[in-house]
Amino acid sequence: MIKSVAAGLAARGLGQGDVIGILSPNCIEYPIALHGALLLGCKVTTLNSLYTPFEVARQLKDAGATQLIVAGPLLETAKLAITNEGANLTRMYTLDAAAAVADDSSAIAIEPFSVLLAGGAPPPAAIFDPATHVAVIPYSSGTSGMPKGVELTHRNVLANVLQAKAEHVQLSTEDTLVGVLPFFHIYGLTVILNIALASGSTVVTLPKFEPELFLRVLKQHHVTVAHVAPPLVGFLAKHPAVEKVLPLPRLRELFSGAAPLGSELEAEVRARLKCGVRQGYGMTETAPATHVVPVASMHANDASGSVGTLLPGMECKIVSTENGAVLGVDQRGELCLKGPNVMKGYLNRPDANAESFDADGFYRTGDVGYVDSKGMYYVVDRVKELIKVKGYQVPPAELEAVLLGCDAIADAAVIGVQCPKSGEQPKAYVVRQVGHESFSEVDVAAFLHDKVAEYKRIVPELVEFVKAVPKSAAGKILRKELRAMEEARSAAKAA
Repeated sequence: MIKSVAAGLAARGLGQGDVIGILSPNCIEYPIALHGALLLGCKVTTLNSLYTPFEVARQLKDAGATQLIVAGPLLETAKLAITNEGANLTRMYTLDAAAAVADDSSAIAIEPFSVLLAGGAPPPAAIFDPATHVAVIPYSSGTSGMPKGVELTHRNVLANVLQAKAEHVQLSTEDTLVGVLPFFHIYGLTVILNIALASGSTVVTLPKFEPELFLRVLKQHHVTVAHVAPPLVGFLAKHPAVEKVLPLPRLRELFSGAAPLGSELEAEVRARLKCGVRQGYGMTETAPATHVVPVASMHANDASGSVGTLLPGMECKIVSTENGAVLGVDQRGELCLKGPNVMKGYLNRPDANAESFDADGFYRTGDVGYVDSKGMYYVVDRVKELIKVKGYQVPPAELEAVLLGCDAIADAAVIGVQCPKSGEQPKAYVVRQVGHESFSEVDVAAFLHDKVAEYKRIVPELVEFVKAVPKSAAGKILRKELRAMEEARSAAKAA
């Protein structure tokens, strides 16, 4: 099927080095579409299925995509990205054949994805250097700023599969995984999808998290390894509905990633499900895994809260955030990484690349951590400004840019504040434009509502009007001051 897709795309004008997007929730066609394009030598940019037309268009334009594979329910979003937001696509393929047949209003060709499987001809040979040829372009904000295309080569992606399988991931044809974390995110793409394919394991796909369906899949499909994020761990540890499916004798491991997992929650879910629990660390820029708790330690309390040991082939140094000096055991500093899985660079962003790599070629993660005498790493804080909402990245600069597009807003700053359900939530500090004194918290939330994905939205309760946004002499927003103010408020409430 992958070979047929490659041949079908080639027959419709795509070739080596061209960019195609995939806009879809998890489904069984996802790996066929992905690897069909990769086999042809195309670059694939994976889009968040929750994105608005504005966000879809922005990524497609930035990545230079000319074609798009889209889930049927998202076809209207894709069409609006073209007609209203200027995405320059020449052809789309919908995973819902009925949607393609029913649609005759689009200015571009819309075909069912199934036509790509019907050709039968072999795909043309693609000849390229896997060490330099870009395979996928997911988007990340890096240490700060607007989303940027991350250029991951074939070598980057394959290396990370092999690094994980070498010591830390022990999957076989007897294993069944649950694919609920999105494949458009590098965690789902590599750690679930590609490693499972490389291991011959089964993946049961879910388009989104629905509690009853998720629990039923764990039980009925005898899932052996469940990849999750901390909010899902919290659900499994605390929700009463989980009792209905217990015990889960085939479930041997929960693997948590995308955001830090606290040791208390880790212990709680381990005791309830009676399975191993471990976590890993990584980022889009490293394809993604760099650290994973060893299999032998996932039942041990001595590894609780740790992101594990360094994967084979990786180098990690921890440097002072004050002066850049290399630090030793149990000393906290910024994690810097080098290895075959570290990205080629940010797409068309030499400025960001210069900031992100040091003189020795190490990628600066923006995360603060330390390593103990046993080689176990802990991530304790982050230098960067990203807000993590249910494992999703929310760049403050992106929300600020959207807010500043409102005539009633003179200035704005966004930070993350703690939230028991989603980890963090974005909070906005807004300066009203003169003459718009009646512009309310509800108005701010409403302005954002249709312009950003649901997890990026700001609720009225987390809008605060201020006289001025604190900034440095150079004009940089002093988020540290805003965070300190929020922490002082929280401490005062607690007292």
